[in-house]
Amino acid sequence: MPDSILTDAERTHTYTLKNGATLSILGVPAKVDASDSDFQAYALDVTRRLSAAGLAFRAQHSGPESRQELRYSDLEALPMPSPVSLEIRRALLARKMKPADLARKLGVAPSAVARWLDPGYHQHSTATLQKIAQALESELEIHFKLRVS
Repeated sequence: MPDSILTDAERTHTYTLKNGATLSILGVPAKVDASDSDFQAYALDVTRRLSAAGLAFRAQHSGPESRQELRYSDLEALPMPSPVSLEIRRALLARKMKPADLARKLGVAPSAVARWLDPGYHQHSTATLQKIAQALESELEIHFKLRVS
């Protein structure tokens, strides 16, 4: 795409779940290609917020009648979700497991798993994460991300 010119735009990003529930996020900042109207790109921080919103919507809306519309600016006001909670949720989805399955496998109450999956929960212990990884037949990796000063 060397000859293309990317311009700033606002787009609507829509998540449609398998059951038909939909989440539309309006006013998402994007880069679009003036020569190819189908091409759009999001910055990494935008992609992370969209992903978090999509995962939260999936967790909260099980009925096909669920329809939600949000403005991207409302997502920006939300605190960043716990990346650990999001990773646990992604691993569950990859294993096609439900939170109740994980609770049974670990011998804990479903409310404990619900707490670990809560995007606002930031107190996961390393020991608990090791048990979760083992139950999900996964490896636990911990990384330090340097802050930009």
